[in-house]
Amino acid sequence: MPKLSIVITTLSDPDLPNTLQSIADTVGDRCEVIVVNDGVAAIDFLNPPKWLGVVTPSHRCGVGPCRTIGVHRATGDYIMLIDSHMRFLPGWYEEVMRRVEGRDKTIHCAVCAGLDSQHMDLNNPKGRYYGATFEVFGKDPNRAGSYRVLDAVWNKNAPPDDAELPCLMGACYVMPRRWFLHLDALRFLRSWGGDEQMLSLKSWMAGGDVRLMRNV
Repeated sequence: MPKLSIVITTLSDPDLPNTLQSIADTVGDRCEVIVVNDGVAAIDFLNPPKWLGVVTPSHRCGVGPCRTIGVHRATGDYIMLIDSHMRFLPGWYEEVMRRVEGRDKTIHCAVCAGLDSQHMDLNNPKGRYYGATFEVFGKDPNRAGSYRVLDAVWNKNAPPDDAELPCLMGACYVMPRRWFLHLDALRFLRSWGGDEQMLSLKSWMAGGDVRLMRNV
């Protein structure tokens, strides 16, 4: 069976151990996990499991290069890129692997369940989000009097399963490792944020697509 590698980028996130525990609880040791720490201090794990690898770059480099480092270190046929503050429901791994085989140019996007300090139950989140659409030009809701260009806007209306999405969103997406490397997807992104837009546009322009996994 093809192997899945999970690449986690983190900026010294204290929630990282909970994310790793959620992965271990739902898939055991069937996945390889590569943590790339862009923080100022190295991460030390007491008796780390064999499926966990930790990489600390020599300098801060942003989410794109960190994810690229992780993908190059990974050994799986497929990669899942996630943030360091995630939770997973049982069955997600089987559903992911059922979908990805034979789709060599597809990036699959999971549904994002919004969590905060008052909503930490995946079955009762503050909202569900299904990838994103592109806003070519519009007002920035976070900065009065400012505008944003070619930004991703959450899609809150659920499209059908396996629907084509304009843009990834939610920091949980899966693709063949060779497709990421073929796109040279994020190596030159020098910021935190913007990786979903860049990945989506590169995939579309190279003849690939972006699809929704409604059950993940």
